[in-house]
Amino acid sequence: QDTYLQARGTAADRLQTHLRSLHLQTSHAPAAMQQQVADLEQVTARLLAILDRAQRRDGASRISEQLRDELFMQLQRELASARSILINLESAQAQELAQRLEDDDRAASLLYLWLAIIATGLFVTLAWLSRRINADMRERRAVETRLQEANGFVESLLENMPTMVF
Repeated sequence: QDTYLQARGTAADRLQTHLRSLHLQTSHAPAAMQQQVADLEQVTARLLAILDRAQRRDGASRISEQLRDELFMQLQRELASARSILINLESAQAQELAQRLEDDDRAASLLYLWLAIIATGLFVTLAWLSRRINADMRERRAVETRLQEANGFVESLLENMPTMVF
């Protein structure tokens, strides 16, 4: 019986650890998923109670086949209930994951759209600046050319004057 109690204690501790982990994982999950975790805790408690009852009866005296069959059927029902809850939890988690992936895809698409808009704006701005710089450079060359022509005209005028002007 000591071996049974140690094994049961270890198993119960492991179950509690897993249930706490499950609680943490579903703490921000929808209420339905949290309810399923609570249901799973109740099923686990009932399973442990059935095992304890079987051990007490087995320790007191040999249990009858009818009682053993009854306990076995109770265990089977509780295990089926636990499996059903776990399947529902897995399905709910898969749906939640699919929803999160869909939300992430939508957010990524919006981010890419904004990046494309910003990049296009930047490209248009750089193109406009390039055109303005080229226009300013052409204007400056034209002004320099006119200034050189005017300077050449003044020099030729001064050189070709018959009299000196002061």
